[in-house]
Amino acid sequence: MKFSVTKNGESLSPDLYVWDEKTKTFSSEERGLVLDFKTGSGCTFNTGDDCTFKTGSGCTFNTGDDCTFNTGYDCKYTINQIGRRKT
Repeated sequence: MKFSVTKNGESLSPDLYVWDEKTKTFSSEERGLVLDFKTGSGCTFNTGDDCTFKTGSGCTFNTGDDCTFNTGYDCKYTINQIGRRKT
């Protein structure tokens, strides 16, 4: 799947996140990310606070506070279950 992850306008190092292609799961302890998975559906995201998401439908989000979502239909959201993350 093609996607982009940036922080402060720069590509995020792959060392700072995990992408499991088989389960379509993205995980990072970073906050303030911009995740563009607009062609991805059925993905799971585990992130910190202040993230912005662009995704397809049927995604699951487990995030910190103050995130922005631009998604397709039938997504599930669990906010502030991750705890405070790195700045």
